[in-house]
Amino acid sequence: MKNPFEQKDSSALIDAIVAGAALAGGLVWLFLTESGGQALESWKTALKENGKDFAAELASDKTGVSKDITKPAVETVVE
Repeated sequence: MKNPFEQKDSSALIDAIVAGAALAGGLVWLFLTESGGQALESWKTALKENGKDFAAELASDKTGVSKDITKPAVETVVE
């Protein structure tokens, strides 16, 4: 016979609700505030620059050509 006073463990459900609320709050800040928009733009710019550097380094490693020469070529292709 089951114990009627034994409670189920619902801590995982509560943790998921709290994490979802925090994620939703972060997304609201990111997309609906001016400072969030500025942060998003700076992240986009940084990601694009890091991608160009990575691609130039990869092209330099594969071809044996200096990164100073491959970076302008990569920037032309990316843009």
